[in-house]
Amino acid sequence: MFKWSEERGLKSVDTNDLKEPAVILLDEHKYIFSGVSETQHVTHRIIRVNNDLGVEMFNKMYIPTNDENAITKLRVRCISPNGKIVNFDMSNLKRFDNLEGNGGYTVFAIEGIEIGGEIEYYYKLKLPFYTCNRFNLQSNSNKKSCKLELEIDSDFYFDIGMENLDQDYGLVDSSNSYKEWVFIELDSLPKHSRKDAEVFKKRMNLCFRRFSENGYNYELFDRQKFCRRELGYFSTYRNFEVKKKVYNSDLKKVLKQNLRKGIDQFTNNLHKNFSIKGKGESEKGGSQLTKKQFVAAASFLLKKMRIPHSIYAVGNRYVNSYDSQRNLSYYDVDAFIIHFPDDNLLWDPSCKYCESYYVPYQYLNQELVFVGHFKSLLIYENFTYKYLKYVPTPDCDFSTRLTNINLSFNDDLTAHYSFYQNIQGYYSTNLKSWYRYHNGTGERFEKHIKETLEDFGDSPEVIDFDVSENNKKEIVLKANMEDESIAKKLGDKLMLNIGSIIGIQSEMYDSVKRVNPIIQRYPKKYKYEIRIKIPEGYEYLSSQNVELDDLAKRETKNIFGWNSKYTIEGQEIVIRIEEFYDITRVEVDEIPQYRSVINQAADFNKAVIFFKKK
Repeated sequence: MFKWSEERGLKSVDTNDLKEPAVILLDEHKYIFSGVSETQHVTHRIIRVNNDLGVEMFNKMYIPTNDENAITKLRVRCISPNGKIVNFDMSNLKRFDNLEGNGGYTVFAIEGIEIGGEIEYYYKLKLPFYTCNRFNLQSNSNKKSCKLELEIDSDFYFDIGMENLDQDYGLVDSSNSYKEWVFIELDSLPKHSRKDAEVFKKRMNLCFRRFSENGYNYELFDRQKFCRRELGYFSTYRNFEVKKKVYNSDLKKVLKQNLRKGIDQFTNNLHKNFSIKGKGESEKGGSQLTKKQFVAAASFLLKKMRIPHSIYAVGNRYVNSYDSQRNLSYYDVDAFIIHFPDDNLLWDPSCKYCESYYVPYQYLNQELVFVGHFKSLLIYENFTYKYLKYVPTPDCDFSTRLTNINLSFNDDLTAHYSFYQNIQGYYSTNLKSWYRYHNGTGERFEKHIKETLEDFGDSPEVIDFDVSENNKKEIVLKANMEDESIAKKLGDKLMLNIGSIIGIQSEMYDSVKRVNPIIQRYPKKYKYEIRIKIPEGYEYLSSQNVELDDLAKRETKNIFGWNSKYTIEGQEIVIRIEEFYDITRVEVDEIPQYRSVINQAADFNKAVIFFKKK
């Protein structure tokens, strides 16, 4: 490993490699764990760039560094397509203490990269010691060769686990009285698809359990230690700026009378005065807080108001997943969340547009780790409430998008439709955030709503619209639209492309075999009622692709499905559609059924109704 040849030519690549913006020809890493004070990391990479996008992807090198002395050695060079080698000095190096809110980084600008050339760099780096380490083996480009070596003092007790590795890899373990080595080599490692959540990345976890020194074993990390540490943080946290700007007797009164209403007001007050670190200023220009500090500040005021609550650590299922059968890792904990046991209510104070009746969707189904219960500014020691184990997930009825469309024809057979939509639960979050941020007015808001409405139909013109939020915190969208091209005359017949009126649907016609499950944001349901007034002088003739039906089960539970049917009621054709997805994780063996249901919606886009003259 780590062979740096002063003179060399370009490495060979095959035809498939040239189809990508860039390909990582060699990716070598070595980590040396020689004590609990620091870790040494050595990296060697060779990257072939094939087009402008590849150049853009790799023209800067980002190295995580805690201070300016972290990098002990660095070499960077480019090799042009004709074999010319250009070595870089350190003048292109710049360090940031907190780069875009992501911590300290040293950035090296690599100038003069040529398409068809290579970038090669090598560095040695001092890192803090972490008891839990996650090594992502995949990146945003394919890797031809990936090598990872761990050199670990024999004083450590540790666990190693591979995640999502379904291909062959070489693994060599060796040891002597002083050291242990783990060496992993992978060939032709594919890039991580953006279609897949982070949780499906191929990676390796290294967790240190104990460290032996002078005959004494130090416990490095376990759940109890983690919870004790976090309990200490949340029990002692004080923020008097939050107390001054957010706390008042009215808030306390509302919380005591109606917890859900009070929490919504509490959330609004917090985010008016404070903002998430790295996300810009708040409306009133208060301090920037981390997400953890938002939770701690909210807990601080709740304790002051003597409102009992618990704090849990929670993982993000889009980033990681953990279970009770192994040690909790720092990487597993994405956030903290507050629970009110008397009302069985979970609350994330850091989420600006999250109502009191739901938690951010990325936490659904995740395991909760109990940190502590509080009743006042002191810990309430005698708490015996049964701990929550998982974040509960509401069924698909909770997040429903209900759409009613009444379609009629003008004298010139231009279609006019009256549009009504009620959006509930998680499904309302996006439009609700737009509505609240812009107070339902303004050019940008109107443009967004019009673009949303123009998806319903062939090429509709929005005549007018109204957006409101009802007392159930549901978003209600009403509009009037006209569409000149959704209906076409064919001699004495009229063809109505009714399938386009539900908007462009996702499709999964491709036959690419998926190897990972599909993670959905939340269970959801779509319901449509479309009433079509038969045009004057015409009568119903026939239809195509209107009546479709598909249903998938997991044991006895209906997990996703599509059903569309129509009836003729006097002078109206009434189409009723129900589409639902009542799970958050589609297993690999369920994907063919899932694809079939998704494609039913896309097939309905092709639905047509024919009328003929009387």
